[in-house]
Amino acid sequence: MSLFALAVDYGTSNTVAILRWPDGKTRPLLPSAVYAMADGHLATGRDAINSAKLDPVRFEPNPKRHVDEPDLLLGDATVPLVRVATEARQVAGRQDLRCPL
Repeated sequence: MSLFALAVDYGTSNTVAILRWPDGKTRPLLPSAVYAMADGHLATGRDAINSAKLDPVRFEPNPKRHVDEPDLLLGDATVPLVRVATEARQVAGRQDLRCPL
């Protein structure tokens, strides 16, 4: 059986997460910076940094500083800190994707 694989290097200022498909194709996921959009979606990386100009209270440039908390408050949005696994499942199109969280 071919499996998807998720590797995460969760650094202080940068996060590198790579999703590998069974055929060997890879895709990077989720740079560290995060911004809660008004519609409930999360912007990450450069999109988050650019969006922060609209409402800085909805922005977190270093989410690792909150790693010991179950959730991250971004403006009026509460975001669970298992977002990497959620994003990987969405990108892979597979809800059965397992991540060691």
